[in-house]
Amino acid sequence: MRKIFFLYPHTIIKDIYKEIIRNGCDAYIVEDHKIIFQFLKKYHHSILYINIDRVLKDEEWLDFTKKIMEHQATGTTSIGIMTDARLKKNHLSRKYLLDIGITCGFISLIPNTKKILEVIFKIIDANEAKGRRKYVRAQCGEGDTFNFIYGNRTCYGEIVDISLAGMSCILFDERLTLIHGMVLENIQLKLQGVISMVTGKVYCSREITEKKLLYVIAFNMDTIRPKGGENILNYMCKRQDDFIKYDLVTYAEDKLDLQEEKEMGDILHNKSNELFIEEFNQEVYIITDELKEINNIIKERKESI
Repeated sequence: MRKIFFLYPHTIIKDIYKEIIRNGCDAYIVEDHKIIFQFLKKYHHSILYINIDRVLKDEEWLDFTKKIMEHQATGTTSIGIMTDARLKKNHLSRKYLLDIGITCGFISLIPNTKKILEVIFKIIDANEAKGRRKYVRAQCGEGDTFNFIYGNRTCYGEIVDISLAGMSCILFDERLTLIHGMVLENIQLKLQGVISMVTGKVYCSREITEKKLLYVIAFNMDTIRPKGGENILNYMCKRQDDFIKYDLVTYAEDKLDLQEEKEMGDILHNKSNELFIEEFNQEVYIITDELKEINNIIKERKESI
């Protein structure tokens, strides 16, 4: 599954962002072009949609796009352009589509969310962005738990990741074993304190330690109430945002090498490399200790699994 980044997305894209996630796209919103290179370098074959109506001038966005496509570390990125149709920038489409060679379209946005979604999904499908997965999965955090009734007792567990179709999880009581095909009624999900009710079936399990099993539970989509499904979707969008913030923390510890900074520095507001580094570091260290704690939690969870 390819990651899809929306850089400075228009309001109408933010309005349909949840629908993009709902349709199985691993999508993220990024509000700073000075950090996007790091994401594209780390996640090869990503798709990047750029709003060329904000921050930089038209010629600067052209140069920015060209540098990303030509750079060895980010050359596998597929790029699309978005602009408000009312600004009448279609004269730039030839430069992007033919001269630079972007492959994800030059989209003039109109106030029609249904039409915009159709266009985006057609391009995403053409670029095989979703791969074989039908639903995007969100990595859960500590405190994201579930419980259900088993016999005459209430059983508790931790959710590892979740999608609109199911979840992987660990039971707190290692003596309890769930059987393949077992139906679990009235599963109560607790995602960042928000409660949702679902019904699920044990799809499979695998051993992660000598005494601990990781279970995959498929939700019965017909039994999820609209509010419950919306709660899960809202949680997933929040976790996508957390993912971006977590990577910013990682970036503070693993910066671009000097050659890459020199090559990319001239397209980041056209500022000197030294000024870019100074300003970027100031932005990165504004990130709270809470986000650093997320980093530690994820590492601990991976080690325990």
